[in-house]
Amino acid sequence: PGKSESQGVELQLDGYFGATIFNIAASYSTSKLATYFAVDPRNPPPLGAPACPASGPSTSAQCLDLSGRRLPFQPRTTLSAGLERRFDLGSGSLTPRVDVAYTDNQYTSVFQVPGLDTLEERTIVNANLTYRVGPWTATLYSTNLDDKHYIAAKLSGLRVAGPPRQYGLRVMRTF
Repeated sequence: PGKSESQGVELQLDGYFGATIFNIAASYSTSKLATYFAVDPRNPPPLGAPACPASGPSTSAQCLDLSGRRLPFQPRTTLSAGLERRFDLGSGSLTPRVDVAYTDNQYTSVFQVPGLDTLEERTIVNANLTYRVGPWTATLYSTNLDDKHYIAAKLSGLRVAGPPRQYGLRVMRTF
């Protein structure tokens, strides 16, 4: 019953200064559930307990008032920044780039049980080095450069690990 609210603001700034490019982005959001009562299925009421109507309270201890809680999977703050610089060589160009992204903590459920329903904040760093010559491009890359160990999602009690540090090489030819 009622209307849940979600609002926020996002800002982005991109800069191009010759061979140097940067980008910065930030967001801030708030949300709140409308009047809402529910039972956490991980803690069901005993048989014969009073019902838990979504619109109103119940005498059941498991009937939780979730009104005003934050929406799941909505971090309050995110920040990201990237910087690259192209170096022209006699035969092609070399461009190093680094990106940093911060995601604030977030809940995975409307029940918001501390520890159980929380994804912790994290900062991930990625970097790459691109060499371009004619129609060819080769990029050495690394994601999660500092090998941060974090939980990326929680699904029905299962925890999904975020990807570990990864390295690779991409080669591309344009026609």
